[in-house]
This record gives sequence, structure tokens and C-alpha cells, in this order.
Amino acid sequence: MSDQPPLDLRALADVEAPEVVHEALRRFRRKILTRYVWILLAAVIGVVAVVWARTPTTLAERVDQASRAIEAHPVWQAQGATVALDRVASLGDGRLGFHFVVIGRGLVTLRMSGQMASEDVGWANRYVEIERPAHGYPTLAIIVGEQRASFSLGPGSGVTQAVWSL
Repeated sequence: MSDQPPLDLRALADVEAPEVVHEALRRFRRKILTRYVWILLAAVIGVVAVVWARTPTTLAERVDQASRAIEAHPVWQAQGATVALDRVASLGDGRLGFHFVVIGRGLVTLRMSGQMASEDVGWANRYVEIERPAHGYPTLAIIVGEQRASFSLGPGSGVTQAVWSL
């Protein structure tokens, strides 16, 4: 054992060491600030990830989730294929998205005048994106194997005028 009496801790309370306290406070504040910056950054990244995940990315998602859309149900038949127009949606920027249901034997291909993109979803769902026609109506081509049939999508074909005013 030591010959010195134990140190009285109450005596240390009277010692003035502002530089030690100041340095400790600075480290504490820096750690807290750093921690909150990381927490805020993680929260922002989480919100961005959720918003990004919910944003429609495929043509099918954009057509199905569009707020301005019309359910249309005209049907065309050509070379053993049946094509029904299910939905037309305004995709913004002067573009329209069409959802067709296609039933037929063999390879059935759809083409539209002004077509910008197309997407097949499942065995019967076809989505087509076109530039909104400045005047006139687009043409739908149904291609089955080597045979081709074309239809105008004007009001006489079962597509209402409301589709073109979306």
C-alpha cells in the first residue's frame, strides 16, 4: 500500500481548467453534429429510394398508372388475330400510351404510325407509345406472320373522339 492518503475528489472540483472543458465540449458538439448529419443523410436517401421505387418506369406502368386515361374497348380482327384496345393514357409531352390485348395463333405484331416505343407484358398484353398526331388519326397495323392488315384509329373504328382530346 501507499503512504499517501487517498485523493479527495471534492478537491478536484475546485480546479479551474476551462481549456479541458472547452475542448471536451467541442468534441462532444462535433460528434453530435456528425451523428445528426449522417442520420439526416440516411433519411434523405431513404425518402429518395422510396419515391424512386414508386415512380413508374416501364411503359406498362406509365400507361396503367396514368391519371388521365380513357377505357376504350374497340376490337379488330385480322388474319386469325383479335386485338382489343383496353386503355389509352396521356403520358405527357404530347405522347399517348395504348394498352392492347392481343389474342391470336402464331406471332402477332402491332405497329402504329408515330410509334416511339412498345412493350410486351405477358402473353397477351401489348403497350405502344406514340407521338400525339398533329392532325388526322394514327394507323394500327396488325401483322400475323407475313400477312398485314391496317386500320385507322379514327372515330369510325370504335375509338371515340375523347381519346384524341386527352
